[in-house]
Amino acid sequence: MKGPLRDLPRPMLALFGAPGALWKLGKSPKDLGANSMVISHKVARPEVVERCVREGLKVYLDFACFAGKERAKKHPDLWPIGADGRRMEPDEWYLGLCPTKRWWREHLLERMTESARKLPISGVWLDFIRFPTRWELPNPRIKQACFCKSCLGLFREFAGIDVPVDEPAKAAREILSRHLRKWAEFKVWVVTSFVEQVRRALDEVRPGLALGCFTVPWRLREFGGAILKVLGQDFREMARFADALSPMVYHRMLGRPVDWVGEYTAYMKGKVRPRMVVPIVQAVDHPAKLTARELGRAISLAVRNGDGAIIFTLEAVAKSREKIEATRRAFLGVL
Repeated sequence: MKGPLRDLPRPMLALFGAPGALWKLGKSPKDLGANSMVISHKVARPEVVERCVREGLKVYLDFACFAGKERAKKHPDLWPIGADGRRMEPDEWYLGLCPTKRWWREHLLERMTESARKLPISGVWLDFIRFPTRWELPNPRIKQACFCKSCLGLFREFAGIDVPVDEPAKAAREILSRHLRKWAEFKVWVVTSFVEQVRRALDEVRPGLALGCFTVPWRLREFGGAILKVLGQDFREMARFADALSPMVYHRMLGRPVDWVGEYTAYMKGKVRPRMVVPIVQAVDHPAKLTARELGRAISLAVRNGDGAIIFTLEAVAKSREKIEATRRAFLGVL
């Protein structure tokens, strides 16, 4: 984990979303105490990024790497194959994508480097940087994937195990019953290698740009070790190339008490020190109303136990005068 920390403020106090929702209220993210914005690259028009920079904010672009129903419909080879040998069904809004397709990885790298060349951003945050599974539930629906020909062929090369690449269901049975440890190592390699590719690509275009990753807030032994065996997210390995990791500590969605935000942040900090841990905390009212007081508490716990906080989402905060004030007070450290 050697190497300099790049263009990241300490603490990083960020809002996730399009700043227009605040601008319409005559406010700037700076008025809430924010020093950074995380904006989807899809809506990060030059005039938006430039205005944020003029207001004294650092801007980081969010790239959804391996998820998207519409992408899969347009490019069927990205559709993940489950252990039954069939296409995985979307889970409500969510559908993961196969993370081994070389052309898609290259496309993402091109989009990131193009943005780095053209926009005055301070870095990039990788979202959905994992194998498929819907996790934002108290009891997540954990499923193994992907068993497409691309994944199976790469696994055969990686592990030196001759699995039937043209028979996904048979290959899945063999892998999950006899080679699960190697399967987990393979998944970690697939995910980490892309983080490394992004790191190298950004360094070639604009040395000094920061790289962050959104991570699923599971511990190593939770759900039978699914963070490695199912998702392929090894935090220590990712931290070799990323400057910051952002566990998605959406406590309400996960049925957790708000104090868990601080507990998990401290756990994560212990895993990846000296890299920054900047949790992204929930502001949205899901599955039930989240009070401004609870939001303020979550932000404070994240900042106190980590290296800042990202608020998900700016739009949810902008809808509530109370949440605007709670965010401002938490960011300014007066709660």
